[in-house]
Amino acid sequence: MRIAALERPPVHATVRRATHAEDAARVARTRVETELAYSWQPAFDALDAARSGKIALVSLDAVQAKSQLRLVAEARRLADAIAYIDVLQQQPGVRRVELLQHEVQVDDAQKPLRVSILVELRP
Repeated sequence: MRIAALERPPVHATVRRATHAEDAARVARTRVETELAYSWQPAFDALDAARSGKIALVSLDAVQAKSQLRLVAEARRLADAIAYIDVLQQQPGVRRVELLQHEVQVDDAQKPLRVSILVELRP
């Protein structure tokens, strides 16, 4: 019995290599899982805490890959926009806030100041 076992050719486990398509699918699945697991709650909390009657939030563009928010807001005065930025900067979930652009909307009867703001969030 023992001799027969020694004479048998060894059985090698067959290792199947993943194909390029399987690798790409795994990478895509991981990326989607990461995006779905990302929590925007700190960003919402910061925006809520900074809310002001002197600022009208026009648009919000979230860039999850960079943990950033790009805001467009309107104010009557530049000082109001700066105060809003200062309050945002003090929020615990915020790393940095930057005023990217400001421009008076001359076509609007009230001539609001439109500002573009970049908010970098903490990971």
